Amino acid sequence: MSRFTDPRATKKFDLGPCECPGTPHAEGDWMLLRCDLSGQDLLDIESADGAGRLRVLVVEWNLIGDDGKVAPLTDEYFGRLYLDMFPAIDAWLSENAKTSSLPKASAEPSRRSPQGKRSPTRQALKAV
Repeated sequence: MSRFTDPRATKKFDLGPCECPGTPHAEGDWMLLRCDLSGQDLLDIESADGAGRLRVLVVEWNLIGDDGKVAPLTDEYFGRLYLDMFPAIDAWLSENAKTSSLPKASAEPSRRSPQGKRSPTRQALKAV
């Protein structure tokens, strides 16, 4: 077993019955999400907005865009997802993702840090 995360490791996140126009997916709607996240990935997720967080996680999906084809993985489409997707993705990550450990946040600023910043911790995925 390696001590490095595998950025290619993914798992399917089932979104339920197809809600695309014309319901073209008999198998339902889904996203393929990264499931092996490094400390840097978690920091990137923490510092990004909703679309930026999804940019780190979503590798593929079968959701249909405005042109009737699979929607591209763009900030525009990420930003158009319903807000209830974010807690669902966060719950899925809690169950399915392997993450590297980050230091726990302390109540006091670090003595070594000139800025007095706390150590990062994983927070729930939010749209904003």
